[in-house]
Amino acid sequence: MTAPAKLIDAAKSLSFTQGDDTWRELRSRAENSLYFFNAVILGFADVFALEEETHIISHLFMQRTTGIPEIDTAPVQLCMWPRETGKSTCGTVGRSIWWACKHPNIAILIANEKEEIAKNFVKSIEFHFQSNALLRALFPEVIPPDFNKVEWSSTRATLHRTTGRPEATFDCTGVGGTKTGTHFDVIIGDDIISKEAMESARAGNWSLMERANRWVNQSKPLLSNAGNFPGFP
Repeated sequence: MTAPAKLIDAAKSLSFTQGDDTWRELRSRAENSLYFFNAVILGFADVFALEEETHIISHLFMQRTTGIPEIDTAPVQLCMWPRETGKSTCGTVGRSIWWACKHPNIAILIANEKEEIAKNFVKSIEFHFQSNALLRALFPEVIPPDFNKVEWSSTRATLHRTTGRPEATFDCTGVGGTKTGTHFDVIIGDDIISKEAMESARAGNWSLMERANRWVNQSKPLLSNAGNFPGFP
């Protein structure tokens, strides 16, 4: 899975032309490896210790290519990582961008216990499509020609598409929020159970846990027929 050094150097220096052999190789690698996409295209390996020996298995799980059908086809995923190891960065932000580059007509809902944190994920995603030169060069077809003429706000963002579906490419909500009349291909629940909820449950008060469970059950009908629900507690 390790990319040749010259390929990484070409990516970081943008020493290619759209459509040439290096461009096609980089794009193919990015499309087929979520780890490569996160580490190199989005540059997360320069931000924290994103290394193959510690992160490749979790990335294969998230992109559903473990080779185990029961795992790769499961409609619901649960990812549990130690704190400060890139769970939200790779699994929520990075994977959402990766999905959208591969499937620009997709609709993804990102949820967090607090709506404000979910909004921050959308802002991070928007940053890459607006400012990441490597991402923009490898996937020019998904970049809106004019960000002022598409839905592009603190809560919702829509890429350049080939369909006119009403849902945004990226949407967000807090636990308890509603999205009436919309259907999503993916719903990502990132830290939907807060530390407060866990502490309350330990003390015998399950109201916050029950609220989160109700929200999950009420959100399932928002999924399209082939949709899936990855979760990050």
